[in-house]
Amino acid sequence: MGDDKAISYQTFAIGITVVFAIMLFIVSRTTWEMTPEEAGYDVSAIEAEKKQPFGFARWCKNVGNLAVDYISTFRISSFRKFMGIYLTSHCMMDVFGQTFVFFVIFCWGKNAAFASMLLSIDVVTKFFTPLWGYLFSKIGPKNVFQLAFGPGIVPLGTIFATWKIQPAMGGGAWTAVAIASCLFWLVARSLIWFPCWTVIGLVLSWIIALTFRLDKRTDGILNGEINRLKNGGSKTEVASEAKKVVESLAGVPIRA
Repeated sequence: MGDDKAISYQTFAIGITVVFAIMLFIVSRTTWEMTPEEAGYDVSAIEAEKKQPFGFARWCKNVGNLAVDYISTFRISSFRKFMGIYLTSHCMMDVFGQTFVFFVIFCWGKNAAFASMLLSIDVVTKFFTPLWGYLFSKIGPKNVFQLAFGPGIVPLGTIFATWKIQPAMGGGAWTAVAIASCLFWLVARSLIWFPCWTVIGLVLSWIIALTFRLDKRTDGILNGEINRLKNGGSKTEVASEAKKVVESLAGVPIRA
């Protein structure tokens, strides 16, 4: 299993890299992106700016404007909550990556090859990706986050339990439970791709997800209001439900 030789790890890494490169090439040839016109940019202004000579003061101004634009996104309530979910989960993902092998070796008493084998099970979860996309479209981000964070706590508890019950279980039975627990955890983790390793971070993400208001219903109301305004509708004629939903998602009041 590569305990004494590195060739198995090297072969696996090269194989994954090649597959990733092939998939990336296929995506680059079969997908598309919007043109500047479709994205709503003023093409003439962009072209005119390109023709201007470089000026350090103007460059600094553009950088400053860009920074202000990025910072202004935090005025949106839903965006702040999403970033809270993302950052807590992503930080715990880093903790997971740094501590799992240590846990397997020093707590379970197994070798690095066994830890690598458990992590390689993550390949199986990639086949769930179409299902996760379907769930996002059917039940919305809020419910998907809760579906991932809530059940994700269960396999973490099982992984901890396998450490405590290891002396009382037979080798084969214990290994089966350990593999099943890791598989369950990796499937839950793959649902949002940036989940947590420690229970504290997972619970924090779950709590934030409970207040995340963007779901299929609110997304439909938001898009409906956007389309109404695009078609010439007035802000003063916004429906009360749409106004309430938009203000809830944005975290700022609608001004006519």
